[in-house]
Amino acid sequence: MNEHIQVTKRNGKKEPIDMEKIHRVVHWASQDLDGVSVSQVEINTQLAFLDGIKTEYILETIIKSAAF
Repeated sequence: MNEHIQVTKRNGKKEPIDMEKIHRVVHWASQDLDGVSVSQVEINTQLAFLDGIKTEYILETIIKSAAF
């Protein structure tokens, strides 16, 4: 399923979503935060991905997922 989702980069270019890259960002961003489950943030974030999603929205979704 994920391989069919395209991400729209800031420059307008589209490319397949890279879940490993997202995993690295979530892990890096939450490594010093107490009580934040990296896996739960990833699960919550993945549910919101739609084809053509902008990279800015991915980051916003990760932040919101970590807040809950």
